Amino acid sequence: MRLPGFTGPMRGARSLRPWIGWLALAAGVLFASTVAAGPDPHRALVEALPAAEAPAFHMLDMRGAPVTNGGLRGAFVVLNFWATWCVPCVREMPALQALQDRFKERPLRVVGVNVMDPQPRIAAFLAERSLGIQIARDASGQVFRDFGVVGFPTTLVLDPEGRVVGRAMGARAWDSPEAIAYFQGLLAGRASGEAGASGSSLAGVNP
Repeated sequence: MRLPGFTGPMRGARSLRPWIGWLALAAGVLFASTVAAGPDPHRALVEALPAAEAPAFHMLDMRGAPVTNGGLRGAFVVLNFWATWCVPCVREMPALQALQDRFKERPLRVVGVNVMDPQPRIAAFLAERSLGIQIARDASGQVFRDFGVVGFPTTLVLDPEGRVVGRAMGARAWDSPEAIAYFQGLLAGRASGEAGASGSSLAGVNP
């Protein structure tokens, strides 16, 4: 899949593949440096995208549990690409945790995708901050590349069918009233759609 505005996964000679991850991370460093000041209150929270099937992925979280497309279906997913050295990533982590806590009883999952940090470094980072959101490890940077991500932090919103429907490049205040209203709207729309489908399936059936 190639999302609008993204370069998408690079394809070329096999000899170039070992360099792709490092080039992508270098781009991430440059991007992160431009947003180090934190969330911009005048920037849209999430850019709406035409629904597109997410690339297939299989990662492990910090407990060794699989994180896959299939395992996340049925819920809206906030997929946040980050690294421990990224200042704006670190600053928005508490807001992501607050978002997950706010919707813990609803079909919404926050998954942080750490890109190419050593596992001990990630573990120490999480322990220092008492963060409880699920962290998946993209140890090779393959998922980062497959989604066409070009910088940190980048957050993608997946719908319950596993399609990418939104994107935020740079840090966001995920615990703000605007963010809460955005996700409440997604969940309400989903519930309304399911209710409508259920009503349609019963139409014409005699009591």
